[in-house]
Amino acid sequence: MNLLIISNYWHFVNEKSSSRYNTIAEMALRAGCNVEVVTSSFYHTKKQQRNKTEIVSEHPFTLIKEPSYKKNVSVKRIISHSKFAKGVERYLKTREKPDVIYLFVPPTGLAKRVIKFANKNNIRVIIDVLDLWPEAFEMVLPKFVKPLLFPIKHSAEYVYKNADDIVAVSKAYVEKVKGYNKKYSEALPVYIGTDLTVFDGYAKDAVDLDDKIRPITMAYIGMFGKSYDLIFAMEAMKELIAEGFDEIEFLVMGSGPMREEFESFAVSNNLPVRFIGRLSYEDMVKKLVKCDFSINVLNGKSFASIINKHSDYLAAGIPTINIQKDREFSDLVEEYNAGFVCPLNDIEALKQSMKTLAENEELRLEMGKNARKLAEDLFDRNNTYPTIINLINKK
Repeated sequence: MNLLIISNYWHFVNEKSSSRYNTIAEMALRAGCNVEVVTSSFYHTKKQQRNKTEIVSEHPFTLIKEPSYKKNVSVKRIISHSKFAKGVERYLKTREKPDVIYLFVPPTGLAKRVIKFANKNNIRVIIDVLDLWPEAFEMVLPKFVKPLLFPIKHSAEYVYKNADDIVAVSKAYVEKVKGYNKKYSEALPVYIGTDLTVFDGYAKDAVDLDDKIRPITMAYIGMFGKSYDLIFAMEAMKELIAEGFDEIEFLVMGSGPMREEFESFAVSNNLPVRFIGRLSYEDMVKKLVKCDFSINVLNGKSFASIINKHSDYLAAGIPTINIQKDREFSDLVEEYNAGFVCPLNDIEALKQSMKTLAENEELRLEMGKNARKLAEDLFDRNNTYPTIINLINKK
């Protein structure tokens, strides 16, 4: 099987030790596929050009030149993506025709060009939907700009209609995409998940947290963007402290455009919050497993469904408090009794959940075991990703 995998946002193993992208490529290699990855010269996460000589990879890869950009929501990013998409199309015309193209979506402009090429050349295309565009942009753009999103919406619909098979990171995304195309022979929801073998290898050497400023540690990992309402979580802490309950510290791992605003709120309100920046995956795991519970707090404008931090929270074997509009992960948390689900904007429910977990070690341990069971059942890539490889190899 000659497999070509295409993505703007690839993580090589020297850049991120655990990613959906690399796991699929490596599993396909082990299953006997001839794998090539086509990705960008520009590493989106760190906003810098890659040095090809530093890349560590088990599989052949091709870097397509893409101009740099600094902001995720910017005209420069749109121009950059457009140039990358044209570069990929040119490369496809020079390369031996693959049997299958595995295409990560978004971006939608790239996906549209690739699918047009594939359909013209009778190449099977599997799309893996990681996020919904333009929905992901709607909450961060002013209303008068939203009509400019129409080309992205049009491209997305074309991609959904013309792919041969679909994989997506949640059932919600699968149902959304299936609505545009009835011809899919397969439509698989496969959670992002994590490789529990890798996770546990890092976790085994974890030591107790140092510099604790309160007995109980609530953890957050990931992006500091407009989708994540960390101020709401800190407002709940502030009210608990005002009511006489000051047992919880907030350990925040990550970074992003909202970092200054989040840190300013914590400082101005004298809250026990520690921002320790973006860590390597290994270092993050070692700290996460020593926390007492975790929190995911998305605002009501976010379309996010299953996301990266969900699987890491579960793998750590600690309870989670989940707040988000989409119900898929919340339903799993409730089904497995792996934490608490709070309604959007309900600060009383959040305060009660935080206080209950902080006060009750036995409950934390029980819910933590349940969280780990959920990770093993539905979020371990070693168990779930073989369905993707079987789809790739399907004749």
